[in-house]
Amino acid sequence: MDSRKFYSRIDGLGALLRAEGMAHGVDVWMSVARLLERLERQGRLPHDASDLAPLLRPLFCRNPQDQARFPVLFEQWLKGESQSSLAKENRISSPGRSAFVAAQEAAQKTQKIWIMGGIALIVCVIAVLLVKGPDWFLPKPPPPPTIKIPEKPSQPIPRRKPQPATATVAIVDHIAPRPQPEPDYVGLEWESIVRNIGWALFALPWLPVLLILAWRYQRNAVLRKQTASVDDLLHHFRFDRLLQPFFGGAKAEQALRELHAARQVPTNRLHITATIEATARNGGFFQPVYRNRRVSPEHLLLVRSQHRNDQQAALAEELEKRFKALGLPINTYRFRDDPRWLVRWHDDDSKASYYQLQQLVARHEAARLLIISETAILFHPYSGEIRTWLDDLSPWQDKVWLHPRDAGTAHAALLAQHHFLMLPLAQDNLPQLVEHLTTPQPHKLMLQKTDPSPLPALIAAEPDAWLGERPPYGANLDLLVQQLEQFLHADGLRLLRAVAVFPKPHWALTRALDYLLFENLSTADPLPQREQRLARLSRLPWLTHAHLPDWLREYLLLGMDRDERQQIATAWQRLFNRLTDKDSPNSLSLEVRTPPKLQLKLKLDDLRALSQDDAINDPIFANILLGGKLGLLDFRIPQALAKLLPKTNQSLILRPALILLFWVLLGTGTLYAAWHYVGQHAFIDYQRNQMAQENAQWRVTLNHREDTQVLMEALQSKLKTAQFPVSIGSDTLNATTINTIHFARGGQAAAVRITRSLAWLTYGAAINVMASTDLSAGTIQVQLNRTYQHGAGFNDELRAAQESRLPFEPEMVRIPPGKFLMGSPKTEAGRSSNEDPQHEVTITYAFEISKYEVTFDEYDAFANATKRQLPSGGGWGRGKRPVINVSFNDAQAYVKWLSDKTGKQYRLPTEAEWEYAARAGSETAYWWGNDVGKIYANCAGCGSEWDGKQTAPADSFNPNAFGLHNTAGNVWEWVEDCWHENYQGAPADGSAWKEANGGDCNRRVVRGGSWSIGPLNLRSANRNRNFTVAANFSLGFRIARAF
Repeated sequence: MDSRKFYSRIDGLGALLRAEGMAHGVDVWMSVARLLERLERQGRLPHDASDLAPLLRPLFCRNPQDQARFPVLFEQWLKGESQSSLAKENRISSPGRSAFVAAQEAAQKTQKIWIMGGIALIVCVIAVLLVKGPDWFLPKPPPPPTIKIPEKPSQPIPRRKPQPATATVAIVDHIAPRPQPEPDYVGLEWESIVRNIGWALFALPWLPVLLILAWRYQRNAVLRKQTASVDDLLHHFRFDRLLQPFFGGAKAEQALRELHAARQVPTNRLHITATIEATARNGGFFQPVYRNRRVSPEHLLLVRSQHRNDQQAALAEELEKRFKALGLPINTYRFRDDPRWLVRWHDDDSKASYYQLQQLVARHEAARLLIISETAILFHPYSGEIRTWLDDLSPWQDKVWLHPRDAGTAHAALLAQHHFLMLPLAQDNLPQLVEHLTTPQPHKLMLQKTDPSPLPALIAAEPDAWLGERPPYGANLDLLVQQLEQFLHADGLRLLRAVAVFPKPHWALTRALDYLLFENLSTADPLPQREQRLARLSRLPWLTHAHLPDWLREYLLLGMDRDERQQIATAWQRLFNRLTDKDSPNSLSLEVRTPPKLQLKLKLDDLRALSQDDAINDPIFANILLGGKLGLLDFRIPQALAKLLPKTNQSLILRPALILLFWVLLGTGTLYAAWHYVGQHAFIDYQRNQMAQENAQWRVTLNHREDTQVLMEALQSKLKTAQFPVSIGSDTLNATTINTIHFARGGQAAAVRITRSLAWLTYGAAINVMASTDLSAGTIQVQLNRTYQHGAGFNDELRAAQESRLPFEPEMVRIPPGKFLMGSPKTEAGRSSNEDPQHEVTITYAFEISKYEVTFDEYDAFANATKRQLPSGGGWGRGKRPVINVSFNDAQAYVKWLSDKTGKQYRLPTEAEWEYAARAGSETAYWWGNDVGKIYANCAGCGSEWDGKQTAPADSFNPNAFGLHNTAGNVWEWVEDCWHENYQGAPADGSAWKEANGGDCNRRVVRGGSWSIGPLNLRSANRNRNFTVAANFSLGFRIARAF
């Protein structure tokens, strides 16, 4: 065999094993390398690489399942296959299992039809509920009214004529009430209640169905042992009295307490007096004497463990518990074959971190070292050479090797040579261990006496061979049982049979069964004998690897006589008598396997119903069996229950489940129809009538001003419809500009209902609602002062729920009329001559302007509808970002299309309207102040994440006082006005300035600045211009709308 070629490909073997879930660490590869090197040096390297599989299998495999798969994977790797096609190995089952499997396969053919039909029906039902559920259980609003939108406006959009700057025009600050119908607030308030009642009625028929299925499921269960899954079934068994701990007793405890004594450790500090005396005694030659210091003792425990549930390693865990119970500091690590690579004792294998032995030397060099392991690992299993890692343990001074009575003379001599005290792991040896650790020892230790107790010869020859799913070829099982009885003695073999009832060995269960089997033998079964019995049992390979094959379990259970069977059955029954739901440090927790979709909670009454039979019942691991012949390790049910078993190879639960599903769907449909078509409407009508009766008890007085006359009439009509008694108060002029509602004691609910109607009519205008002690009982006064809210966002998003909204309408903000100074003062930094002269502009009308710059979503709807080419987004994204690469002509086409579609008067804002809305009452350079700051806009130097790179989403920055976003920065915005070099002769009424006074209408004004220029261009007064056909990455627009 070419070793170099083998080494060059070995990484592929590791990848293939990892893909199959066979994890391995660095220590495994080191062992593989040393093995191959030794075989090559001795000339024993096989010619055929496939012959290496039996030698490598013990190194890579940690359980019998891995050992069964390794030869197949190894052969695939040799053939160059990178992916595993390994089929799962079949398990050996109980006698008669083949007949049962054949019957079950026949049953599955019929079951598949029922199962697939049931699954298809359930999936269809769930799909219908997901699709139709919201329509069934959510209350439906009334159908929207038909709105006829003309293809073109019946009249052209009026343009205001410029007025002389000297004209005096009265400001009109009121609008008509909202014409859309008011939402059904009663339905909206009770919507969630109606929906929850619908879901409750939907779920109601399912409750008795689930109870019936659970009852049938409990009755028809046939229980059978199974070890393939990991779902917990029984757990937390607690015993009445505490078991006496391992390594306990007064003598052992007294000995271990002596380990608390502090140790004297030399330091680098000279002891002056002692040094002088030693030098004098040495004839004047300098003889240093160093001081010692007292240190608290620390203990380091290294445990060899073949498996996380290794019962031999569990003995080491018992010793660790005794140390911790006595307050002795101890650090525990485990290793597999090579102690140079370790993990912490309680770390899971999947998440464990490896530690090198050198790291432990650095951390715990002054600790007392205890190693618990078989002494067989001291020599190489093939070459017999001494392990080199023994020299790596030399930094520790106090060392003890605890072995499970497997050491021979050669082992004792080797350990003594390396200054180890070798002792069997037993309670009687604790005083000797303590004495060795607490007293100074000679430079050379005496050879320890050995009394080895070897494993049975059949097992010792090749322990891993007995872990497979089949016994070794040609194995004499009768001889195996005889050797086990000689090794374990009669009581130990009985305990092994009791443990075999549970498919997976468990240390706490082993101790519990030992206690239940032999607790009445307290005088004839002293504690040392009990510890020796458990120690011998834990050395068996099935318990060190936490796996009992089925063939071994069945053979052990078949070999029992009646008395022994009764003793074991009684021990298990006593274990179930201690079943509890409470978890405590003294409880026993066992993993129990059930199918994931058919779980069953066993109770003690179920176990008492089981018939007695010659075979051992398996009351721990259980499965649901759908008929067929019971196996050796299965439950036997009473004959009276046999009629409940399926006779036609159909599922016990599928047929009644389908019948019940039909009835539950029928019941659900009936309840739905009754609630949807009658119940929910009657419920809402009842609530509406209750509210009307409450409204009728409150007299409402409406006070208004001249400009709120129309609003008063609209509110009067709505209140009368809601059954409020309404009277009209005086027509007064109130200095307050906010609508107010005063209510007498107890009228808060009625006032809230009036508030909702008034807010709807005034487009969300602010309302001051307060209680008043001056009003007589049962009265409410309403003062109407405002018809709309300045700066309130409005895009028909506040229209009634049943009225459809056009998805492409930009959100608008109401701007009140007012005056402002247009242009910039001469003292403003960065100003230009085209901002002169600064002049007063009076806007005598309220208008609307879009809250954001027109976005790609809104513009793309227009482009797609008119078959225009979509403008480029620069690769920055579209959606809610402002549209760019649009010319003045594109903007005009957009507002014309929007007006045609909606019947409303959309247009571009005039330059005066734009600056008035952008300033929002401010007189500073920017609407927020004279300093550009760092958080207000997007420009080249504004401090945002988009500065000088790209546009920002339309709502990225805070709005101004009118609620408008991005009036400074982001993109330049087209306005209606033609370009003039200054404001000489500009209109003072806010109208658009066109050709008059030398206007250049081939170029239009753009305002606001953009992401690509400096902060001075973002000033509210800054002006710029561009050709009407120009379009670039900095040009966008905002729209306006007249009432």
